[in-house]
Amino acid sequence: MTFISWGYYALLLAALVCYYLLPHRLRWSALLAFSLLFSALLGVDTLLWMGAASIVSYTAALLIDRARGTKSARIWLWTSLALCFALLIAFKYLSFGLRIATRFFALVGIDYAAPVFSLAMPVGISFYVFQITGYLADVYRGSCAPVRHLGKYALTVSFFPKMMQGPIEPAAAFAAQLDEKKPFSEPQFRLGLITILLGIAQKTLVADRLASVVDRVYALAGQGATPSVWASLIAIVFYAFQLYADFAGYTCIALGSAQLFGLKLSPNFRQPYLAHSIADFWRRWHLTLSAWLRQNIYFPLGGSRVKTARWCVNVIIVFFVSGLWHGAGLNFIVWGLLHGIYQVVGKLTAPVRQKLKSGLPSQLSHMISIACTFVLVCFAWVFFRALNVAEASAILRGLFTGGTAFSLTELGVAAPEFIMCMLTIPAMIMLDLVNERSSATQWIADRPLVVRWLICLALLVLVILFGCYGSLAASSFIYVGF
Repeated sequence: MTFISWGYYALLLAALVCYYLLPHRLRWSALLAFSLLFSALLGVDTLLWMGAASIVSYTAALLIDRARGTKSARIWLWTSLALCFALLIAFKYLSFGLRIATRFFALVGIDYAAPVFSLAMPVGISFYVFQITGYLADVYRGSCAPVRHLGKYALTVSFFPKMMQGPIEPAAAFAAQLDEKKPFSEPQFRLGLITILLGIAQKTLVADRLASVVDRVYALAGQGATPSVWASLIAIVFYAFQLYADFAGYTCIALGSAQLFGLKLSPNFRQPYLAHSIADFWRRWHLTLSAWLRQNIYFPLGGSRVKTARWCVNVIIVFFVSGLWHGAGLNFIVWGLLHGIYQVVGKLTAPVRQKLKSGLPSQLSHMISIACTFVLVCFAWVFFRALNVAEASAILRGLFTGGTAFSLTELGVAAPEFIMCMLTIPAMIMLDLVNERSSATQWIADRPLVVRWLICLALLVLVILFGCYGSLAASSFIYVGF
């Protein structure tokens, strides 16, 4: 079940009816029941994993809090973290580690055949592990009190709109909302519906449309062919907007779904392609993951309160972990390390770059910074999208050494479809420019009734008539795989 399915909206409607029919003190139980149902529909393994992880982390948090200030608290923390990450490694990284071991032994001349493991990875396991480990660390640090109600805690970490792709929500902050008495709010409900509609539009009108071209070009590269310069360039740029629209679309639907219940989730994006540096990009992209990495890895390593050489190492470590979290593959590690190197080089060359830009008009300098940042991000996205380093190399080889002839056949689309793909990019840019000044969804929600309905109906018609479904649509949201 995905957010682009009738099944999800039937479940959401049923949850809303039950939620608002129940008295306030029991509403959390309706949300928990539907969250468990949603997990079961994704797979029994997902339901069992989430149930076991919830009970273990709930118990560990209470034990950590009870032993606060003693050695036992640290023991409970590290034991629970080790258990959580051991399960994540078993499901997500064991096969990758065994392949690396096989290659290493082959290089040193040892005949070793790694055993083959095929473990079905529960949906959303990476987001779930980061959420509960962040919660345990917060309890240990004293940043928050443990959630003492097992049912409400289970809901905070398994709330169905956010369980597959986040956002990685602080458990204590979300649990506190469950105790607040919130009457039905028509403006909040309206805003939620508009946010969901905007998310569906980004997924079906932009992400899935661009995916058809991106998948075609990368498939050619995966087969050993070298795409043309134009095909490589178009695939690289299209993927940047495909990934953004896909993940931002999911986030909009998640946030909008929560708003229907009067609950707030953390935003995950803040116009990332308007960033003027790589550091600024990570203040705008996947905000909750960035916050988790800062709080639980970067700050414990010393953050920026260390010498420059140590800071460089800290940054590289953080982005190495970020790359590895996204996927068990060398291509993800390369992607993470590239962003780490970008950050290090950016800081070391900041004085020189500032001098070079000092003679330019401020607006021109800002636009150049945005363009350069976008180019660097797109280059790294090649490794993120590719199935392996060899496929990424083929795309980059095509970009610099491929033929210069432009062919729609190579892209696998007809002219009308290609034009529609091209139109989605300025549409996303315009949306971000609006959101940079204010909230586009809030602006729509605040319009007079007739204007609001006309805008929403127009967007709905576009989704119905021009949205990608069936053979043209991607099978799922990209980040569900992480």
